Parts: sequence; structure tokens; C-alpha cells
Amino acid sequence: SINGDTYSGPYLPLAGGTMTGNIILNDSVQIKFGTGGAESFIYSDGSDTYFQGNGGNLWFYQAADDKDIIFSCDDGSGGVATYFYLDGSGTRTIFEKLTRYNDNVYAAFGTDSDLRLYHDGSNSYIKQVGGATGDLIIETDVDDGDIIFKSDDGSGGTTTYLTIEGSDEQVQFSKDARLFDNIKARWGTSSDFQIWHDGSNTYLSNEGVGHLNIQNTADDKDIIFKSDDGSGGTTEYFRLDGS
Repeated sequence: SINGDTYSGPYLPLAGGTMTGNIILNDSVQIKFGTGGAESFIYSDGSDTYFQGNGGNLWFYQAADDKDIIFSCDDGSGGVATYFYLDGSGTRTIFEKLTRYNDNVYAAFGTDSDLRLYHDGSNSYIKQVGGATGDLIIETDVDDGDIIFKSDDGSGGTTTYLTIEGSDEQVQFSKDARLFDNIKARWGTSSDFQIWHDGSNTYLSNEGVGHLNIQNTADDKDIIFKSDDGSGGTTEYFRLDGS
């Protein structure tokens, strides 16, 4: 008897048996599992379908060698499409559709969620959280590949500001770099040569060993020293005449 309707004919023994036809359950009629029938159940309420567990974990288990668990849904065009699947042969999870994390919901990486990617509604973050271990490394293993930093170009598009050039082994600046007052540009393993501005004056300083060389290697070219001309401009005071 299902929902009060009585059916006659072959039946399953209480110890179990084999069904040879479909089982049709009316809306909100549940298939219950577990002693007492309250541990978990499956049913449809006429609008939605439910798999509900009330005790312990809810497991989806695939024991066939190298097989997958596939999650498919409407494709927006009258059919269905795979959204993601658990790849049993590759031991990985593969996403075939976009994923979205709402504001302040982060994608976490590492056993202790050390690395997090998220958007807070105003700004986006790639964050190594406090208390995490190790460094934050941005790395490309592609031969001769670059790491390129882009931002707004002021005209409705984007442009490259900084490139870590893998083939030439150099860092390339495509836009001006600005160092604030008392922030030094340093050269040498021990920061021997430094250039900075303290808000009033500008300095080129050799802080370590050796000579401070000012050199021009262009053929027949000069080194020219200019300063204020006393009238709001600049003028040449002397030069080293290379030609």
C-alpha cells in the first residue's frame, strides 16, 4: 500500500528481492533508510527533489575503477551539460563551467587555508594570511615565459606596467616608477650605491667600497652639467667633451 492505495500481485519478500519494473512514489512520499527510517531519505515534493541525511556524513561513493562522479545540470538551451566531475582516473576534480564566490567568500588553499583569493565588494585580494608559513611566490615555469603586471591605462583599457622578462632575464618597466621622499633606490649586494630624495635635496651616494664612476660610453658624446640659471630656467655650467 502506497499513499493508501492498495495493489495486488507479486510482492517482495520482507528479506528482499528483485524488482522487475519501476517504482512510482507520489509527491512527498519518502524512501527512508536506517533503523527506524529516520536516518536519511529521498523524495520529491512535486517541485524539488531532496537527498537528505539526518545522521552522520552524506557520502557519494564510486567504487568502479577509473570511473567518475559527474554533476550535470541544465545548459540554458534546453539540454543538459556537465558542470564538474570527480575524475577517478586522474584523481582530481575538473570544472567545466565557471565558478563564482560571492563577496567575502574566499577560495582557500593549503591545509590551514593559508592562501586566500576573494573579493570584499570593493577590492580583490590574493592574500597570505597572518600565521601562515612560507613565502608568497608568483612563478611561471614556461620556458621564456613572462610574468606581466597590467592595470588601467587611463583611457578605458589596460596596459602593461611591469614585466618580469623570462627570455631576457630582466625586469622591464613600461611606465614611470616613483619613489616617495626618503625611499631609496639601492644597487649592489650590500646596497652600496643609493639614490634618493629627502623632500628637500636629492642624493647620489656611494655607501660602500670603490669609486663612484659617472660614465658615458656613447661615441663622441659628452657629460654635461647643468643647474639653475638664476632666471627660472637651467643652463650648462661645464661639460666633459667626448669628441
